[in-house]
Amino acid sequence: MGMGEPLDNYTHVVNSIKFMTEPNKFALGNHHICISTVGIPHRIKKLSHDLPSTRLALSLHAPDQPTRLKLMPRAASTWKLEKILEATDDFIKQQKKVNSTAMKNIGLLVEYILIKDVNDTRSQAHALGKILKPRADAVLVNLIPYNPTAVPYDYKSEYSIKALVRQTLGQDIDSACGQLVIRSEQEEREKRERKEAEEKGEERGLSSYSYHLPFFFSPSFSCCLKKFDVSSLARKVTGSDRGVALTLASSGGCLLLCFLMMAMMRKRIRER
Repeated sequence: MGMGEPLDNYTHVVNSIKFMTEPNKFALGNHHICISTVGIPHRIKKLSHDLPSTRLALSLHAPDQPTRLKLMPRAASTWKLEKILEATDDFIKQQKKVNSTAMKNIGLLVEYILIKDVNDTRSQAHALGKILKPRADAVLVNLIPYNPTAVPYDYKSEYSIKALVRQTLGQDIDSACGQLVIRSEQEEREKRERKEAEEKGEERGLSSYSYHLPFFFSPSFSCCLKKFDVSSLARKVTGSDRGVALTLASSGGCLLLCFLMMAMMRKRIRER
């Protein structure tokens, strides 16, 4: 299964399938090929004449138009659910005319991803059964678990509709359907968050230094601090100009300077 809408690239898709099914080429059977679509009515009708033996998968995901608009806003707003179902009916009828054995292979695969509290309620399960019941002999519902759902699997029996639950592979390594792009975006977001956290950490370090400055220059110490150079004192402690910058840039260095200043002030007071 690939990504994208194949019926938007109709000519190339049809030509490719015809090439692959030619006896002197790949000689693939039409019933082994399934075209997946969100539902483009006029293209589905055209496909029923161009490739009537090919199977069709409809990404339905909702039994009603309002829910489908929430899940697939662009596709659902462009093509109404009623028109899509009418087109699939034409596809199934054409399939029956051309190949009587096509129905044994299921002519229409209905894709339905189950999303908790969005499209998995009891009422939606019944609604799905009602719209598919007239097509039950040619439809297979492919339930795709997205997360735990409220729909028990025995709902299909009430409407005599065949159904299966897809076994997903690769989810543990983030390589299941649709996860590769999401994983890449997630990694980029994590990098940005780490960078922002580091920048905030640096800002907090500088603010802690500025927080100590008022303490150093409080009125009780100001007269004493004027009598010596802080940079010279730090240079004596660290032994280099670079050490001065490192000492002044760290809260630990500020604390060290604080103690040294207090010692120097005590010495000057005693000399007085």
